[in-house]
Amino acid sequence: MQNCRYIQGAVALFATLLIGTPLLAAEAGLVSGRVTSAEAPLPVSQVYAYQLGDLTLRKVTTDESGSFVFHDLPSGLYKIIAFKPGFLPGIALLSRASAQAVQFLEVELKSRDEAAADSKADFWSIRQQIPTDVLRDIDLAVITTAEATPSPRLDGLRASMRAVSGVDTIAMTRTAQLSGGQVDVAAEMDRVQVEVSGRYLALEAAPNGFAASPADGYSQVVSVDVSGLGTNRFRVTSIDNELDDTNERIGIQSHRLSWSRDVGRRGRSELAAQYTAENNFYAGGGFSRLALPAGSRVWDLEGSYSTSIGERSSLEAGFRYRDRHLELVDSAIFDGILPQERVELFGRAGTAVSPAVLLEYGLYSTLRDGTLSFMPQGGIVLQLNDAWRASTSASLKLHEDPIEARRLNDFHTAYFRDYASCERAAAECYQVALSRIVDGEERLRLGAVHRRFDETLRLQFDENFFNYRENLQLVHGDSVPELRFALTQRLTPNILARFESNLGAGGGGRVQLADRKTSYENNVRYVVTSVDTLFEQTATEVFLAFHHLRQRFTSLSHRAHDEHIELERLQLMLTQDLAVLSSMAADWAVQLNIELSRGTAATADKMVASDEIRQRITGGLTVKF
Repeated sequence: MQNCRYIQGAVALFATLLIGTPLLAAEAGLVSGRVTSAEAPLPVSQVYAYQLGDLTLRKVTTDESGSFVFHDLPSGLYKIIAFKPGFLPGIALLSRASAQAVQFLEVELKSRDEAAADSKADFWSIRQQIPTDVLRDIDLAVITTAEATPSPRLDGLRASMRAVSGVDTIAMTRTAQLSGGQVDVAAEMDRVQVEVSGRYLALEAAPNGFAASPADGYSQVVSVDVSGLGTNRFRVTSIDNELDDTNERIGIQSHRLSWSRDVGRRGRSELAAQYTAENNFYAGGGFSRLALPAGSRVWDLEGSYSTSIGERSSLEAGFRYRDRHLELVDSAIFDGILPQERVELFGRAGTAVSPAVLLEYGLYSTLRDGTLSFMPQGGIVLQLNDAWRASTSASLKLHEDPIEARRLNDFHTAYFRDYASCERAAAECYQVALSRIVDGEERLRLGAVHRRFDETLRLQFDENFFNYRENLQLVHGDSVPELRFALTQRLTPNILARFESNLGAGGGGRVQLADRKTSYENNVRYVVTSVDTLFEQTATEVFLAFHHLRQRFTSLSHRAHDEHIELERLQLMLTQDLAVLSSMAADWAVQLNIELSRGTAATADKMVASDEIRQRITGGLTVKF
């Protein structure tokens, strides 16, 4: 009966948000634009987004106004190619700092007659800049237009295969073999697009002259994406990871089904359900005495609706529901601490006060175990001139909260790439940023963010499951300011580079570890830096990244030892497209990845320090048809 009252209250609050709260002005993660010719829109033009790093391709069609939109385009360097029969293809280079960035670009096409009068618009030189699979699709569109065949057909069939092999060595005494592969297939039947992707990577113990490695496991991901069924899109993703690391079995499985639908000309609704089962994933790879559960089973359900109101405002409202069941090592530790059910409701809005001023505001609420918290959010975006943009935002959680005194209120996990969101685990969040936009592309970004946490957050810095130890634990009371810098610069006419760096340091949160006898103060520090350079003339990409993480639990009693972990990782990845070196029927690319990492750890039970060098070297070969 008590849970029913919680849900009834959540539904009432959600209805209030739907009726009275407007939303963000732009959906995060959109890449939009227009295709024109002599300033006139070109409807039914094909627009391709070709990622130069992993050779993936996406395709959309412009509407009656010549506009196009790519949803959920990951970070990276892209070639945007626009084409319509009777015109020369148009090419633009796009750099995406993150999958959440909102970008706009305009591509102008020249007709064949205009190109004949323009010596710079050489048809064959333009074709040499277009990837093979895009050319194949363009040529097929030209043939189809000439034949004017209305019958349904299988169009734009694309496939890519990748093989990976290498070694993972720890201090030259424990070695494991890495092997795996990836297959991607995409096809279009009339207007229905189907994409199937599968990836598998295995870590297998390999005996050597000293000892056999205790580490072995696997990581696999399968996804199916169907779009174009009217205005519907379905996506199914299944993830299964398992690792036996120093006699500790780590595993996590996740199965997600999502559906989205365009409602009218301006509305969009989304619904997703996910099941996650983990074993030692949250509790392992960090401070084992932090009193995280040894396993959990979680159901997540979320939905949202967004729409535009007139020409100046847009709104979004949604909900998230979670049901968590724990597998406990010691039920007395967690008794009455972690909530089983959690309901989150939100409403966001954006209003263009003037062409240069955008106001953002909203409300985020959480209902759990009889407590209700509210987080008002507000922000402003200022277009200073044609190139410079400034933004600031703030959010503050308000609640009457008996759980403030609890040692572990709740716990979440997040990847560093998604860390920009302030909705999970943060009690306060303040952000400022200054950006320089040129031709719809963010060339420079300076920013700072300050967060104070009221829940435990496991921040994961690498999406590679085998690097699951690369994480930091943020606890109740931690305050962590962070500086951000990103610069995209064309060094020469054929060399494009992007530099990114994030520096965060803070802490101050106090936690009582699993023994309930000693209190500790948390301190964290991290540096995440990367340089991505593309040599366009030879289609060579060089990616260099450095991570430094440090966490220390300082004992507030002289009778106990401190606990600390320090990790460093250096990564160098080289990607070479072989198609530019010789004429081939398909696109071939090779990739070499080298990672060097080391870690030092000391626990309160046993002062043990290690500084082992871990080497991971893998090579890959990709072919696209």
